[in-house]
Amino acid sequence: MLGSLKNPLVASSTAQLDLGTAVYFKEANAKGGVNGRKVRVVFHDDEFTGDGAIKAANALIDEEKAIVLLNSVGGAGPSAFGKSGLLAEKNIALVGTFTGNPTVHAVPNVFPVRANYKQEYASIVRQMQNMGIQRVGVLYFNVALGPASAKLMHDPDSDPDGIVKAGRVTWVGAEGYDVAPDPAVVEANIKAALAKLAKSNPQAVVLFAVGSSVPVALKAMRTQLGAQVVRISMSVNSVQDIIKELGEEQARGIVFSQAIPYPLDSNRRIVREYLAAMKKYAPTEQPSYQSLEGFMNAKVAAEAIRRTRPPLTSAAIAKTLASLGKVDLGDLVVNFQGDRKLLETGSDVVILGPKGRLVR
Repeated sequence: MLGSLKNPLVASSTAQLDLGTAVYFKEANAKGGVNGRKVRVVFHDDEFTGDGAIKAANALIDEEKAIVLLNSVGGAGPSAFGKSGLLAEKNIALVGTFTGNPTVHAVPNVFPVRANYKQEYASIVRQMQNMGIQRVGVLYFNVALGPASAKLMHDPDSDPDGIVKAGRVTWVGAEGYDVAPDPAVVEANIKAALAKLAKSNPQAVVLFAVGSSVPVALKAMRTQLGAQVVRISMSVNSVQDIIKELGEEQARGIVFSQAIPYPLDSNRRIVREYLAAMKKYAPTEQPSYQSLEGFMNAKVAAEAIRRTRPPLTSAAIAKTLASLGKVDLGDLVVNFQGDRKLLETGSDVVILGPKGRLVR
C-alpha cells in the first residue's frame, strides 16, 4: 500500500484507506484467503510526493515482492508513475487513487475505484437543480489540480444531463487563492478571492482544495458571503476532519460531493460486507467514506487475483484488470475497458445536518 502517514495533509485519509483495506483482507484470510492463498498487506510511506511514490513503489515491488499496488493518495504519485513509465516497466497495476483527476485516472496500469471530478461536478449540478439554485461559483487553491479544476466545470462530461447547457444551473465564476506557510497570509488570500467571487452574486460555491486552508475557506465563505450561500466541498476532504476543525454548528449545511457510495447505505451489498468486517475487526472505529474506499480497492484487487490464471504474477494481474470490463462487486459497478476506467455507480451528494449527521 502507498500513501503517507508522515505528511499531515493526507495522514488521516491514508490511515482510513488502509484501515478499510486491512479489514477486507483480514476477512478474506479468515475464510482461507484469495484462491486459497493468504494475502499479506505491506505499507511503504510515499511522503505524498512523486519522488517518494516512486521510491516506495520500487521498495514494495523489489523488496516486498508485491504483485499489486493499492491506495495511492493524491495525484503526485500516479502522475510520477505515468511520466516515469514505472508501472509499465515493472508490469504492475495500481488499484485505487484517492483523487478524481481524470488525467491521473487515464495513466496506464492505474485503476481507479471512485468517480472522477467530472462525475462529481455532474452530481453537484444535479443537486443544485434539485435545491433550486441557479448561480454557482468555484473557489480553488492555486496548487496541483486547483486551477485546472475550474476548467473541468465547463467540460461536457461534467454536464451529462444538459442542466448547465439548458441554463438551469450557471457557473458564474471561479477565483483562486495562493497558499503560504503563514496561516494569516492564507486567510488574507482567501478573503481577497472571495471578495472577487462575491461580485458574481453566487447562490452556492464549490471549494476545490485540500489541507489546512479548507476549514479557513469554509468559515470565510459563511462570514463573507452569508449563511444563505451554500458551501460545497469535493470528496477529497474528510467530513470528520472538517467537523473537528469548524465545530458542528459552523459546519452545518455544508454539501459534500462524494466519489463513492454512502458508507451507511446498507441497501448496497458491498456496504453490508464492509460494515460487518468493520464491526468484526475494527469495532471501535466509525465507518467513513475513506475506509469504505480502501475496502472497495481491496475487493477490486482481490477480484482480479481470483480471475487470474496461474502463475500468479503482477503482469498477469495487470492484464486481468485491463480486460475486466463491467463487473458488479456488490451493487458497485466498475468498468475497466481499455482507456475507459470508471466507477459507474457510487457518486453521491450529502449534506451535513444537525449534530454532525450526514443527510442524503
